[in-house]
Amino acid sequence: MLAMKLFFILLVKSTVKSIEAFNAEKPRSVFAGNAVRFTLATRFRANLFLLDLITNKGYTLKIGCAKVGVQIEEELRVVDSSSIFGQTKNKVERHEVAELILKYDKEITFDVASEIDLTSHYVLVDQFEISGGGIIIES
Repeated sequence: MLAMKLFFILLVKSTVKSIEAFNAEKPRSVFAGNAVRFTLATRFRANLFLLDLITNKGYTLKIGCAKVGVQIEEELRVVDSSSIFGQTKNKVERHEVAELILKYDKEITFDVASEIDLTSHYVLVDQFEISGGGIIIES
């Protein structure tokens, strides 16, 4: 896995998933003048609330004007809103708050809540009904 970060105009950053060359094996390094492209990572870390979701089930993520398929790849911590204790589970019950990693199936544009709060909000849809929402905390 590449551990490279890219910085774009306006200080937007993303993680490189792979570097590719046309009609050739994947290059191990590239230099100025090489015709290559790169693909970006397809995961982000988020806080999620007001939901009833299951790990590895498909959902639709809506953020801004974008609509993409997502899955909960990993739940880092689930907190019951009536207590302060966190635990790791494979299902987030209604009225629990979760910190998790979402894997999306195509590229989308978003911001991290610590940088631009207004464009870091999203909702998750399950069969035409909103199942949850939250903020993106890390790309």
